[in-house]
Amino acid sequence: LDQISKLMRLPQRAHRALACLLFAVTGFSRYSMGASFDANATHVECPSTVDNMTEIDIGASLAPNGTKTIPVVLSISENLCILSRFSKNRNYIPVGRSYDGNDWESSAGVNARLTYMCDSQNKCQVYLPKDYTYYLTSYDHNLDEKHKVARFLEKNTFGPTISEINAWDYSNISKSMANWVHEQIYDLSTTSHREYWRKRLSPRTVEMYKHGVCGPQACEQYSRWRKFAFTEKDALMSGGKEEADRVTGIKRPLPRHKLTIETKDVNGATGYILSYADQVRTVIYEPFKEIDRYGLVIGELDMNATYYICQSDEIEGSVRDLPPSFFRIAINFGDCKYVKGGNPTVNLDERFIDMNTLNYLDLSALSNETDLVVINEEITKGGDLLLTKAANDSACSTFPDPYDNDYRSSFLNTKKHPMWGPASRFHPDPPVFAKLPGGGWALHDYRLILKENSIEKPMMDGGGKAVMASTFTADKALVVTYPSYAWWATPEVYGHESMLICPNAPPTIFNQDHCKLSYEENVCIGNDEQFFVTLDEMALKSLQGVTGKLQYRVDGLVFDESLTTRPCQKTSRSRWVPVDANECVNQTDGVKNDTRNAFAALLYNSIDTNPNMRDVSYYGDDDHGVKCNENDIDSYGFTVFVEKEGKCFKNVHPDLMSIYDMSTFYDGTLDWNETGYIDYPIARNGSSPKLDKWDIELKKNKFKLLGRYGDVKSVEDVTEDMIYNLDYDIFGRSKAREAANAAFEPIL
Repeated sequence: LDQISKLMRLPQRAHRALACLLFAVTGFSRYSMGASFDANATHVECPSTVDNMTEIDIGASLAPNGTKTIPVVLSISENLCILSRFSKNRNYIPVGRSYDGNDWESSAGVNARLTYMCDSQNKCQVYLPKDYTYYLTSYDHNLDEKHKVARFLEKNTFGPTISEINAWDYSNISKSMANWVHEQIYDLSTTSHREYWRKRLSPRTVEMYKHGVCGPQACEQYSRWRKFAFTEKDALMSGGKEEADRVTGIKRPLPRHKLTIETKDVNGATGYILSYADQVRTVIYEPFKEIDRYGLVIGELDMNATYYICQSDEIEGSVRDLPPSFFRIAINFGDCKYVKGGNPTVNLDERFIDMNTLNYLDLSALSNETDLVVINEEITKGGDLLLTKAANDSACSTFPDPYDNDYRSSFLNTKKHPMWGPASRFHPDPPVFAKLPGGGWALHDYRLILKENSIEKPMMDGGGKAVMASTFTADKALVVTYPSYAWWATPEVYGHESMLICPNAPPTIFNQDHCKLSYEENVCIGNDEQFFVTLDEMALKSLQGVTGKLQYRVDGLVFDESLTTRPCQKTSRSRWVPVDANECVNQTDGVKNDTRNAFAALLYNSIDTNPNMRDVSYYGDDDHGVKCNENDIDSYGFTVFVEKEGKCFKNVHPDLMSIYDMSTFYDGTLDWNETGYIDYPIARNGSSPKLDKWDIELKKNKFKLLGRYGDVKSVEDVTEDMIYNLDYDIFGRSKAREAANAAFEPIL
């Protein structure tokens, strides 16, 4: 404790608190003055023989004071000693351990809460649940120096390599470990595992999502091509109803695309045209044959049937070594059948296909060595190709553009949106084929495009060009993408909102020294720029004028029998407004002083910055003197004087001066539409239509809370509030942002 206190610059009086803190964090502690063990405890030594399991004899011990635990004192072990419990299902469950002369400590799992109290005599006491059998086992495990280094690197890196282990300085391992840590912190520049991963990430995709576009276009440099007809992506979209996002858990529908077969006989030759999602993929010359897992033929499959793809190894079946490649298909969702020959090779045959109906690019004149190169050969066996230079062909302008493929474009899973209509998983782009050097064919393969945006080499447009390409604009701005009852009808799919998130990052301590000023035309900005507005009368009128919605401050609310929550009820939230100081003089409401003092403390320490009110929460905290008198549990409406501020506060209705969207109550124009607030008693008794009791109105009309009168909110926050309160067939997220900016432009 002395050494730790010196390092932490703690005074001597803090030692006791530090000892308590260490005990709370670690679950065990050793006291230099000795520990008082239970007189009835069973004392046990760890077995001297390695790998020998010794049963603890606690039969003679008594559980003190009728409790369900038995005290046991264990000796600290220089080797590894494990305390185990023999469970009722005949398993040995670790309970604790001691090793290298260290105190006993609890094991993770069901026994993690056991506490070991240790003294200065190398002994520790623990209370073990009775009705179990316990065992002690000793182990002797020594690591050679290379294993120690490997373990050190395993803990401190993403994994050791043989070269790192062999190059280690073994003259003094402890010193070399310290030097390694020092070098990592002070001498080496920061590297990014995420950057390393993204540089090598190339997932197949058919749609644009928030973090990247799909592509490149078939004729562009670095476009990808494949020689096998089907992919795992095809199997995913063919075999299920929906997929779940691994992060959010949100489920998105899958289109269940089918594999169809058309048989053609031409001049005595038979060809089978295989199509996926109603688009030609390849031509084969033999019927599908079912095989078992060992490659033995079971029989022919029905070539007139419609199939779903269960599994598709991304390797040409013709070049796959045994065992046979896993290309499996099924009728409807029946048993999946293994297909002889595996994943078919991409093949176009003019005898069976009208080539004028297909998109294809002639790359036969390119060099296989430099222009169209094989990549990932170890994985795809030569079936994966990369175009290293752009193709110059008049057909390129007729090929589909992958940059507008957008998951938002599908409408009710079956048809394209009536106005937008770009490709998506439900309606994929028609394939583009390539005629290869030396003969053969390949299919263009869309991939997720990730651009370098590093500190050393940032994208100078911030990704703006791609963001613009992902934006639906012009007359499509007011079109609803999906009906409001669809599960995926979230705000970002409406209006002319951009799908791609701007990757331009705000300044941080890591990048601020390397920020560059951009003059690019389409540069996009992130969300680091914030504008704020005060929710006052002018703001409410502006909002109403732009949106046509009835958003009002509620005045005149008073306590009545419908309000069940009172300030002194635990976990309650209460509202207080500043009043004339004379109201805190000679109070006659009967509220006790300790109750007033409690709320005076809460109000003084509140971080609420609203000038019109303060909201505080009461938790009944005895330790800090913030506790109501028990006779004031039902009190409300009393005043409190905060002496340190010289201010008097009065408890009011918890919704007084709250701002609600009340459009669900009445969609016309009432007298109070010009003022920006509702006088509740008048609206309840004199206006038409009349408001009912406030809590009933809240539940019945589902008024949306927008904030409190006088709150300062960012325009983005107000935009979010407006999104969920505006009609989806009129406003989208971007229209709501425009409305918010228009409303607040005079007062930003």
